[in-house]
Amino acid sequence: MKKFSFVLYALGLLSISSLGCGSVSEPAPEPEPRVLLDLHVFEEEGLLKAYAFATNAGKNPIYYVSGSACGIALRILDADGEPLQLHCWSGPFMPCIEIELPPGESVSSSFVFGGDICVDGNTVPLEPGSYRVFAGFLYRPDNAPGYGESREVTRERGFTWP
Repeated sequence: MKKFSFVLYALGLLSISSLGCGSVSEPAPEPEPRVLLDLHVFEEEGLLKAYAFATNAGKNPIYYVSGSACGIALRILDADGEPLQLHCWSGPFMPCIEIELPPGESVSSSFVFGGDICVDGNTVPLEPGSYRVFAGFLYRPDNAPGYGESREVTRERGFTWP
């Protein structure tokens, strides 16, 4: 009987050691957010049209900022990669607020460009040449304060004007 008890005791120790000595396992980490950004650029009747949409393709909500000059950034870049000012605005602007984007949901932005840009407060025609439309979507995987850095997804498409 002693030998049988010893075998049971040894088997018990082996089973505990194979379970990590009784330690509690860590929960599986949250899956990394997955954001898809699509950018469509085309010319129609002398106008350049750009449309972008960001989709939360992950399993958890993400958080982005929406408002005037917030959300999906759509810009025209010159040959040096510098953004052109498309409008001579002075405001007022809608304040930017953080919004939850649930899994499977999308947010979009678009513009129609007729050929004029703003230079030193004056509207002037864009010179013929090669340019790029830039789309950028800035988001955070968690809305807790101080959760680390935001992440950005970007896309670019080239075009020739006019």
